[in-house]
Amino acid sequence: MSPMRVTFNRTIGMVAKTFVSALSVSLFFAGAAALFAFNLDAGEGGFSSLASLWTISVSPVLPALAALLGMEVWSDERKTGRLEMLLASPVKERSLVEGKFFGVWLLTFGSTVLFLLTTLVFLKSYAPGLVAATSFTNFIPGLFLLAVQSALWSAVAVAASALFRNSSGAAA
Repeated sequence: MSPMRVTFNRTIGMVAKTFVSALSVSLFFAGAAALFAFNLDAGEGGFSSLASLWTISVSPVLPALAALLGMEVWSDERKTGRLEMLLASPVKERSLVEGKFFGVWLLTFGSTVLFLLTTLVFLKSYAPGLVAATSFTNFIPGLFLLAVQSALWSAVAVAASALFRNSSGAAA
């Protein structure tokens, strides 16, 4: 198994087990849902599509999610003393960084996709006419842009985590 994959799996496991991760994903869902409800109400009768309103609602909340999910990936390694052991191993640092980045990015973008699916299921139950007029393919351009944005913010979060010993300093 490649060092990047080992680091990726370790990052996913480490981040997925923390209470802060569950709380940050919950806050992401709540914030994005509130923005979506506000934008949906403000855009009623307008020309904006459901997909564009959803993308606009998720975009401002995504940096906070990436920061909260990525705040511990390097600072935890440094705090426990495992960073020296990792850097002393015959593994390229690039593989370690890539594994950490892809772990945070997968969790960030995975939460975004899960929020889209949850939103569509909710709207299908409570506003079937609104969802019937929209195809899932309309959301693909917005998902692509959010994937790029989550990659950017995940990279920033992993880099910030590498600079701080304390995870709260990395999140700030």
